[in-house]
Amino acid sequence: MNTSLSIISASSLPTLTQADKNNIFGKLYSELDGFTPDVSSKKGREEIASKARKVAVAKMDMVRLSQTLKEDHQKIIKAINAEVKVVEDKFDELRDRVRQPLTDFENAEAARVKAHEDGVAAIRDMVMFDADPSSAEVEQRISDLHALPKRDWQEFAQRAADAFSAADERLHGKLAQARYREAEEAEAQRQAAEEAERQRIEAERQRRAREAEIARQAAEQARLEAERRAAEAAAVERQRVEQERLAAEKAAQDERDRVQREAQEAEERAAKAERDRIAAEKRAQEAAEKAERDRIDAHNRAEAEKRAAVEAERQRIEAERVRAENEAAERERNRAYKAKIMGEAKAALMERCGISEEDAVKVVRAIVAGHVPHTVVRF
Repeated sequence: MNTSLSIISASSLPTLTQADKNNIFGKLYSELDGFTPDVSSKKGREEIASKARKVAVAKMDMVRLSQTLKEDHQKIIKAINAEVKVVEDKFDELRDRVRQPLTDFENAEAARVKAHEDGVAAIRDMVMFDADPSSAEVEQRISDLHALPKRDWQEFAQRAADAFSAADERLHGKLAQARYREAEEAEAQRQAAEEAERQRIEAERQRRAREAEIARQAAEQARLEAERRAAEAAAVERQRVEQERLAAEKAAQDERDRVQREAQEAEERAAKAERDRIAAEKRAQEAAEKAERDRIDAHNRAEAEKRAAVEAERQRIEAERVRAENEAAERERNRAYKAKIMGEAKAALMERCGISEEDAVKVVRAIVAGHVPHTVVRF
C-alpha cells in the first residue's frame, strides 16, 4: 500500500482529519486493522517496525504539507495585514485631518479653562501667609485682593465670585485676629512702659527727698554752727564796749536770718519737689487710666470684630454646605435623567433590534462615550 502524501492535493486538506476508508487515514486504519502483530519471530517484529515506519512517514508527509500550506497562508495574511496597515494609516490621517478643528478647539478650551482655574486658585492662595501676619500685611493683602484686574470669567464667574468672597471673609477674619493680637501686644508694652515710668517717678521722688533732707541737715548744721559762733563771740565780746556788743548781736541776728532764710528756701524746694511728685503721679495716673480705657476699647473692638469674623465664617460654611448639597442634588438629578434616557435607548435597541439587554447596555454606553461615529444620545 502506497502511503505517500504527495498524491493529496490542498483541496483535500479539509478531509484529512476524517478517518474514513477513502483517505490516507482510512487506508492506514484498514491495513492496520487487518494486521496481526507477531513479536515471537524476527520477521514478525520487522513487520511491526515496518508498519510503524509507514505511519511515521505518512505523518511527516502530512506535517510537511501542513507546514507548506501554513506558510502560504501566512504570506497571504502578511500581505493582507500590510494592506490593512495602509488602510488604517490613511483612515487615521483622514480622521485626524477632519478632527483637527475640533482638536484645536479642545486644546484652546483646555488652555482657557486652565487659565480660569489658575486665576481662581490664585485668589484662594491670597489668604495664605508664611507666619502670623500683621494687621498692615493683612490690610495690604485685602487691598491687593480688591485691586485684582477685572476679567471675563465666563462660566467660572460664580466660582471666582465665591473664591473672592471666601478670601475676603477669611482675610477680614485674619485682620481681626491680627488687630486683637497687636492690641494685646500694645497692652503688654503699655504696662511695661507704665511700670518703667512708675519706677522712674519713684526714683525721682526718692532723689528729691534725699536732696531735701541734705538741704535741711545743711541748714540745721549751719544754724547750730552759727549759734555756736555767736555764743563764742558773745562771751568774748561781753567785755567790749556796748557798741561792739550791739554789733555782735546784729551780726548774730543777720546770721540767724540768713540760716532761717536758707532753711526756708530748702523747705520751699522740698515742698516744690513734693508738689512736682504729686503732679507727676497725677499725670501718670491719668495716663494709666486713659491707656486702660484705650485698651478696653481696643479689646471690645477686637472682640466685636472677632465675633463678626466667626459669624461670617459660620455663614460661609453654611453657604458652602448648602451649595454642596445643591450641587449633589443637581448631580443626582442629572444622573437620574441620564439613566432614564439611556434606559429608554437600551429598551428601544432591545425592542427594535432584538439584541440582549447586556449588548444593548454596551451599545448605549459606547454611543454616550463617543465611540460610535456620527451617533449621539441627547440628554
